[in-house]
Amino acid sequence: SSFVVPLTVLSFFISFNSTANDSKQFLDKGWTELFKDNDIEALRLFGKAYEEAKLEKDTENIALSLLNMGICTYSVSYTDGLAYALRAMDEFMKFENINPAKALQGRSKCLQLISTINLRQGKYREAIDLGKKAMLGFSIENDTTTYLGIIYTNLGSAYAKLDLRDSSEKYHRMALEERQKTSDLRYLPF
Repeated sequence: SSFVVPLTVLSFFISFNSTANDSKQFLDKGWTELFKDNDIEALRLFGKAYEEAKLEKDTENIALSLLNMGICTYSVSYTDGLAYALRAMDEFMKFENINPAKALQGRSKCLQLISTINLRQGKYREAIDLGKKAMLGFSIENDTTTYLGIIYTNLGSAYAKLDLRDSSEKYHRMALEERQKTSDLRYLPF
């Protein structure tokens, strides 16, 4: 006689034995939704990525999930966005000895988000200080992310709010050059 496994048991077993890339897949799907301005679905997917990354014991994806949840939430709640960014920074610190360059870049992404939150709250000098610290995690020659463009835009905006026009123009020019260099013109929250 053959043994038939009920479908519910089989689907539980398959979901329980997730592959090591499940968190990455949820991160990617979350960004796809975020680019479509579907923040609620993006937040759900980043939360799922976080849960999967914990099961996978993948510290980097845990940190990225937290950072991305901060990106999804800061425009609604500065407090929540900041809390996620700080938790992500703690996670990025955990692999400082294993991969210092990736840890630095991860922490720099968190600093950029915190800088953005400060800018939105009218804390312009703090935003400038954090933005400049965030730049340290990205190689100006080899950066293929859009973070430098965001950082430069934030710096330009903060300097404009402080009525420091030369600095504002400098960073807005750098932001435009960076956006053209990376050819990434999708909507990015900042």
